[in-house]
Amino acid sequence: MFEAERLAALHGLDVLDTPPEAIFDSLTRLAALTFQTPIALVSLVDADRQWFKSCLGLDVRETSRDVAFCDHAIREAGVMVVLDATQDARFADNPLVTGDLGIRFYAGAPLVARSGHRLGTLCIIDVEPRASFDEVARAQLAAMATAVSDALTMRRDISSFVALERERARDRALLAQAEEMAGVGHWSWDATNDTTSWSPAVYRIHGYDTALPPPDLAGVLAMYHPDDATALAGLVQRAVSHAEPYALNARIIRPDGEVRHVAARGSCDCDETGAVRSLVGTFVDVTDLKLADEKLRANEARLNFLMEQSADLVVRTEPGRGITWVSPSCRFYGYEPEDLVGTLALELVHPDDVANLQALRAARFAGLPDPPGSSRQHRIRHKNGGWIWVQGNPTIIKDADGQVVEIVNVLRDVTAEQETAIALAAARDAAQAAAQVKTDFMANMSHEIRTPLTAILGYTTLLSERPELELEARTYVSRLSNAGQALLAIVNDILDFSKLEAGQVVLSPKPTPISNLFRDTLLLFAPQADAKGLELDFAVAGELPGALLVDPDKLRQILLNVIGNAVKFTDQGHVRLKTGYDPDGGKIDIWVEDTGPGMTPEQTRKLFQRFSQVDGSSTRRHGGTGLGLAISHGLAEVMGGGISVSSEPERGSTFHIHIPAVAAEVSDELDVADIAGHAVLDGIRVLVIDDNPVNRELARAILAPFGVEISEAASAGEGLALAAELPVDAILLDIRMPEMDGPEALDCLRASDGPNQFVPVLAFTAGSEAFLKQDLESFDGVVAKPMIPADVIAAIHAAIFGDSEEARRAAV
Repeated sequence: MFEAERLAALHGLDVLDTPPEAIFDSLTRLAALTFQTPIALVSLVDADRQWFKSCLGLDVRETSRDVAFCDHAIREAGVMVVLDATQDARFADNPLVTGDLGIRFYAGAPLVARSGHRLGTLCIIDVEPRASFDEVARAQLAAMATAVSDALTMRRDISSFVALERERARDRALLAQAEEMAGVGHWSWDATNDTTSWSPAVYRIHGYDTALPPPDLAGVLAMYHPDDATALAGLVQRAVSHAEPYALNARIIRPDGEVRHVAARGSCDCDETGAVRSLVGTFVDVTDLKLADEKLRANEARLNFLMEQSADLVVRTEPGRGITWVSPSCRFYGYEPEDLVGTLALELVHPDDVANLQALRAARFAGLPDPPGSSRQHRIRHKNGGWIWVQGNPTIIKDADGQVVEIVNVLRDVTAEQETAIALAAARDAAQAAAQVKTDFMANMSHEIRTPLTAILGYTTLLSERPELELEARTYVSRLSNAGQALLAIVNDILDFSKLEAGQVVLSPKPTPISNLFRDTLLLFAPQADAKGLELDFAVAGELPGALLVDPDKLRQILLNVIGNAVKFTDQGHVRLKTGYDPDGGKIDIWVEDTGPGMTPEQTRKLFQRFSQVDGSSTRRHGGTGLGLAISHGLAEVMGGGISVSSEPERGSTFHIHIPAVAAEVSDELDVADIAGHAVLDGIRVLVIDDNPVNRELARAILAPFGVEISEAASAGEGLALAAELPVDAILLDIRMPEMDGPEALDCLRASDGPNQFVPVLAFTAGSEAFLKQDLESFDGVVAKPMIPADVIAAIHAAIFGDSEEARRAAV
């Protein structure tokens, strides 16, 4: 217990581990000089160490307590002297004696605190033993130790005083700052000599010149509104007479005439007899609070009026108590406010909506966002039993501990919106159904028209290739082919535009010899141009790369539409295709110029609209669907580019097409001419599965001359049966067949264990399947109807010997 008290006294000095100080260093130096020792210390003994406040002749600041001489010294009331430590049983084996330090002589006088506890020593040390240390020397060392003790006490007292003064200064500063921030002033009035004292805030509130002394009581009363001055005088009189405090809300009139509302409080300072010597108090300007209170009352009146008129329902609820307040607008729901107070809110909610609201409430209580799939809209019961859709906007109010104490919910009637949403959903479903009907119609129309066209164009192609055909018959076949191609173009325009509208156009970019594509496309119109006497020109601005990475089919389709229109509407002069490549911008620019009739600005504005031509007479003269340029415009945008036109009446037109394209290397592609010339399909076995006998016959007519062995099936079931027994090298599978369509048949084939489980299967299609979004990824290629012999051969060859993607591109 003694040691604990001693340590508490030591720590109370707040001196341990502080930097050296001159006064203590002076005392140790004096001790060393007085007693002619190399070492003098002010040592303070802590729990497990001795720490040196001043250390002369020693390089360490502390040592362990278990080897400290001073630990023994503080146990003695007087000065402890060790003349020769080697001869003292207590220290003979001490490392401070046997070690490098080699202490021999030690004398230590205890440092005694005012409480009487010995906290440490002022000690002197020598490495040489001494014969004696007389009483005079002991008294001198003790006196010096007393000086050290006094210095330690004085240091603590000074530190405490400085800290106290610093704290008082901080308190005064905080008080002044608080008075400044709060606008509260303090005052006093001496009742014996009628003198007043004001703080700066009181001066400021009164608008009084701080250079002037505060007025006496009469002067103060003169600054109040007459009605309030009388009340204040009475309160002061009563306070002085009965020693009663007072409080007053009043109005003062500043020297500049401004009226301010103030709150004054006074209390009495009495002498030993109970007589009032002075009044002291506070003074605060409450003008802003007064105005705010008046404004708040006005706002409350306005809010009550709005609540009376608003259709929104405001409900306040408390956990466990239910509804505590409800706005008058509850009358729109058939209730009076008192009907709902005390009711649990969920009792008014439709049973089907309770779980949703409970999930929302739990999330709000936990501070989480609304749960996925939840809705703030729900139904509440009208007093007549009906249900009204409302949308809630709750606010959670929590206390300082984070506990929910109240919920304020604003409910808005959204019944009309719900009915509109239901109607819109029905309209959307109807529109989707109509779109599906349109899709089905387009698919059926494509299939039904392309099926006979497949036969017409296929057989006319085969007829035209017969060398023995007479000239007149060849002319008739050519006209029949042209008519079929025109009909196919119309069908393609309609389907292409439908795919553009549906966002179903898929690009297949590949390295394309761009100059060849431009020249070949332009030369397709040579017969029409020659018939009109038009010149077809091709010009290149700068240099073109050998190949560009573009979708050649989509670019060709754009050019066919634009050049075709130019040739169609130009009766004399020329049609020029001009192109240039921008390697920095990575784009190809194409201009199609004609010397046709030109167009007015009004005509050019509707040029790219669907089913639109510049006038009715041209429609009758030139024909067409009016979709070509609209399709070209859409395809250019899908490819990341665009198309524009500049034209003037009687001065021709120029169409500008720009498409992003990067230079590429031309890849080795299948040469259809080589295929035809070398019969590379000789001996190949192909199974044709199509419900249309004309298509099967046409496929045989096209493939047989190339040495292909043909097997036929008129249905998917018949085809699967054949495929289960007869090994083949490829299968042409019609996409649209009764009972089982192509994709279903392919799934059955792949799931079987027959010889053709993994044989290449090409989709045999009229093209509408892409429009219908049928998944063709599982097919190894596509053969389009109407069939073009070279493309059919190329697709089958690629599917068997090459890349199935190449087969798909070859057939498009």
